[in-house]
Amino acid sequence: GQQGSIAVIVATESDLLEEAVIGAIARRAAALCEPAHRMRNVLVVAMVSDATRATRSAFEAQLRRDLRVCVIPAEADADAARQLRVLHMQDIQDERMRPPAEPSFHESALKSLREFPGLGEKKAVALLKQLGSLSAVGSATRPVLEEHIGAAAAGLAAFLDCPFSC
Repeated sequence: GQQGSIAVIVATESDLLEEAVIGAIARRAAALCEPAHRMRNVLVVAMVSDATRATRSAFEAQLRRDLRVCVIPAEADADAARQLRVLHMQDIQDERMRPPAEPSFHESALKSLREFPGLGEKKAVALLKQLGSLSAVGSATRPVLEEHIGAAAAGLAAFLDCPFSC
């Protein structure tokens, strides 16, 4: 499936001064990176000052190394907001420039099956639902195909039994 949104975690200056909070932020970032959350990207905005620069650098290195999470240093809320707007605009531009998604395996399988005479959309969908994949259709016996698609099975079975040289 398609990836979802971008997650943003904000680490305040005081967060970066406490090991327990840094650990909690790292665990939350790791959880958001899991496929179940369907995030395209996880960003951590770290509010920094002279007192937190060293801690932020170590924290950033850990997140980049372990999770490939981007840490955005910001000195004030307005700075963080500006940087996030820039990233958002880049994301929109990247989305527009991204080539269209490849058709899913299911769409490709349907297209392949619809090319056989007597096997239209409804029968192709029913066949894929019953057998589960194009590979299963390819290895099905003629009686199994006839059970699912009737007379159209003859042409499909003949093609599937034909060696590639014919």
